[in-house]
Amino acid sequence: MSYEFCVFKPSYSADRDVLREAWNHDKYWAPSLPDSDRSAPKWRTKDLLMGLDERLCLKEPEAPKTGLLGLIAKWFSKPARVVPYLFAYFDDDEAQTSFHVFDEAIEISLPWDSPNVDAEKLVRAVWRHLEQLSAAGWSAIYDTERDVLLDLARDMDAVTARYRENLGPVDEDDASPGAGDSTAKATKATKAAPKARPKGDKPFTGNVD
Repeated sequence: MSYEFCVFKPSYSADRDVLREAWNHDKYWAPSLPDSDRSAPKWRTKDLLMGLDERLCLKEPEAPKTGLLGLIAKWFSKPARVVPYLFAYFDDDEAQTSFHVFDEAIEISLPWDSPNVDAEKLVRAVWRHLEQLSAAGWSAIYDTERDVLLDLARDMDAVTARYRENLGPVDEDDASPGAGDSTAKATKATKAAPKARPKGDKPFTGNVD
């Protein structure tokens, strides 16, 4: 199971009930322009994120078909699905942390199938992004797992502990010395045939009722 944060644009009220309502009812989806509109605020947010970490990769949006191809597609194909977010990720061959970038919010998901022993490392990597986003004014951060406003100064240990619970018990092979090769092979196999959720750019629906 993953762990997700929802980071809201600076104009959002830093109130837990407001953020929970926005998260639970996807209130930042409707006002978010299509990913193909490069004038949308999400593109500037994407630039901010990628400036914070050179490992971050962007899945380029599919360009809309134009001309004759567009006309044919309009006649014979289903209407194109409007995607209101950009999908970015960093993938270190062991796990994938993903960013769904909307115009008014960023959903950040920790990996679903990471070894339990890697939980602290993955949380620390995301924490750096959260701190930098907070410094840039994106300080309304909703912890969807614990249903609280995230306190970056105090909550890392609590988040790491909860993420470990979500990942399940420690695998003895992962915890043993020299298990790196077998862990990597197991992870690659999981990526090839995912169990709980395939990797990709479909947003996580959340764990809070």
